[in-house]
Amino acid sequence: MFIRTAGERDLEAIKALLAETWHATYDAIYGQKRVNEITAEWHSMAALRTRLTHPHSEFLVADDGKAIAGMAFAASGDEGRVVWLRQLYVLPVQQRRGIGAMLLDEVSESFPEASLIRLEVEAENLNAIGFYRAQGFIVSDAAETTQDEVSVVVMEKALASDQRAPILSCRWTATLKPPRQFPHCRSAACCRAMRQQAAAPRLKAAMAPANRFRAPLHSPRF
Repeated sequence: MFIRTAGERDLEAIKALLAETWHATYDAIYGQKRVNEITAEWHSMAALRTRLTHPHSEFLVADDGKAIAGMAFAASGDEGRVVWLRQLYVLPVQQRRGIGAMLLDEVSESFPEASLIRLEVEAENLNAIGFYRAQGFIVSDAAETTQDEVSVVVMEKALASDQRAPILSCRWTATLKPPRQFPHCRSAACCRAMRQQAAAPRLKAAMAPANRFRAPLHSPRF
């Protein structure tokens, strides 16, 4: 399993993943009819497509080479100091295998200027709350609010910049071309490194081609 940046070709699979995950998670809370309405609106192809070009954001998928097992979307605010995790979902059959933690780690690494990551979770989704607590999140002062008749818990986690793994680039960085043109190199870390290289030409590749997938945040978790 590896984490990479989402692309147009992934949207159908992401849409299906979100529908399946939402029904498994929220049918007991909202009812199947309401979940159908929500997924039809929030997870339409048009809605997902806007995330591909959303400024100051990361749209990620967990890919095993055959299928997409999870996805995450996050965007920065407050001049880049706060990251809002808007979505993090893993297929029910793929849960409890470390995929959610891998996606969360990648989100955290994607915003090097941020000092805080924050999210909202349905108050009755105890499994999600337990997962985020295990990842170091705490409930903020705004413990529960009501949005569109939904009770949510606001959770957050401080990001320690001195504990982050360095972003390593690969030999394709020098081309300054979109990483999707290189199907053999689909690391989200490379995507970030290439964008940083384009913005700061003085950055140089810090990793030999043969070792380009050895960044710690892409190590499999069991």
